[in-house]
Order: sequence, then structure tokens, then C-alpha cells
Amino acid sequence: KRKQVILVDHNEKKQAIDGIEEADILEIIDHHRLGDLQSITPIYFRNEPVGATSTLIAESYREKELLPEKAAAGLLLAGILSDTMIYRSPTTTERDRSIAEWLSQISGLNVEEWGREIFVEASALDKKDPLAMVTEDLKEYSYGDLDFAIAQFETADKSILLSMMDTLRLAMINVCSSRGYDLMFLMITDIFVEGSELLIAGAKTETGAKIFGDATQVRFSLDGVMSRKKQLVPTIYKALARQEMM
Repeated sequence: KRKQVILVDHNEKKQAIDGIEEADILEIIDHHRLGDLQSITPIYFRNEPVGATSTLIAESYREKELLPEKAAAGLLLAGILSDTMIYRSPTTTERDRSIAEWLSQISGLNVEEWGREIFVEASALDKKDPLAMVTEDLKEYSYGDLDFAIAQFETADKSILLSMMDTLRLAMINVCSSRGYDLMFLMITDIFVEGSELLIAGAKTETGAKIFGDATQVRFSLDGVMSRKKQLVPTIYKALARQEMM
């Protein structure tokens, strides 16, 4: 019997669970670009340009005139604040803010305080090893014959991570080797400074480094760049297309 699944916050085969092609996809709720998954029959597919999939789920409650339980409201609010980096990400929309305020009222959680607590806890370095830091939020992509990945680690203070750059890059090299990536990027994003440090690794490191101006470098400072989806991914794809034409 085929498993029945609903995909949330992704719609690409590479980002889905193993064996997804053997399952019946009933529904997709997402806010990313369209991927390559196929369904056997027509499905409900909600894909909208908001900052967080949690916003779409919370809106479904309101559309059906349902009130989420206090704990569920707190979790959905956490999802919005995490994905929008407490409204600092350029992906943030007024819909995200409106729904977050509604969830704040239900959960009794202050938006700014709850958001800061989430990021301080999520970026606690004593709870993570380098491999976990470069793989826990990782997405796979391809362009022609190039297979690459972009990981992102969000922190409340990126200065703490500066001494770990060599260790993190070594972990990235190991991930490229074990997973067959030609290239890997790691965004270390400081939500309060509002910028990212970018590390590059893999056999095609030079290809990735050319995108940001210097083929001999493996690390770049990207002021104002906080969103993988809206800022980094489009930059990489456009640059790869230009390199292909040269």
C-alpha cells in the first residue's frame, strides 16, 4: 500500500524524504519556487510568496474560522519569526506580520521577546558540532551537470563563529565528499547585524567563488544578505547562466 503524504515547506524531490516517488502526495503547502515533484492525481497545492509556510497554515485556520490551541499558536508564531528572522528578512510580507500578531494574541507571547529567545537557543554553539551546523538547514540544487547545496546557520552573534571558519569548511568538504556535491555554500547569518558570512567548499569551489568576484577566495562578507531563497539562490543561478554563456 502506497504511503499517503502531505509536503510542507518544500516541493522538490531532492528535499523530500527518501522514497517519495513511491508515495501518494495528497497536498503541498509551500512558499518556495516550484520544484520537480509529480503527483498521480490532481492535488491541493498552496504555494504563495510569503515569508513562512507557517503563515499559510495559520491563515488556513482563519479561513475555516478555527482557533489554534495556545501551544499550536506559539509553534506557528515560532515558525514565522524563525523564517522571517523576526521580520528582518527581505522575504517578510505584511501577511506574515498580520498573522504573527494574531498568533501572538492567542499564545500570549511577545513577538520580539519570543523571537530573540528562539534565535539565542537555536544558535547555542555548545549544543552543536560542525557537521550539524552545516547540514541541519541544507537545501540541494542543480544547474546542468552541477550539483550543489546551500546551508544556512542563523545566529544572534556571528562574531563567535569567526574562529570556527576553518573547522566549518572542513566539515563542508566532508559533506561534499559523502553526498556527491560539486559545490557547497554555507551562509552564517547574523540576524541583528543583518548580514552573512559566506563559506564555499567542494571540487568546484573556484566556480562558486567567481560568482562573488574573486576565484581565489573561499570566504566572503555579504552585507544585507539574509535570505537564501530571495537573495543568494537567484544570484547564484544568474551567475552560473552568465558563466555558461562565456
